Amino acid sequence: MNAFIHKTADVSRTAIVGEGAKVWHQAQVCEKARIGRNCVLGKGVYIDSGVVIGDSVKIQKEFF
Repeated sequence: MNAFIHKTADVSRTAIVGEGAKVWHQAQVCEKARIGRNCVLGKGVYIDSGVVIGDSVKIQKEFF
């Protein structure tokens, strides 16, 4: 099972996205960031350079 990266997401070639992770609409993952296994990055989420996220974490923006 590979990671899912939505076509509008911007994921750096130097970022590592773990097995089973999902990166949704307009999310941005910067260089050298590491996303764990089975994570979910919701619409419009921004992950800065070098950030490390563990396994099974969900990050989403709150929209009003």
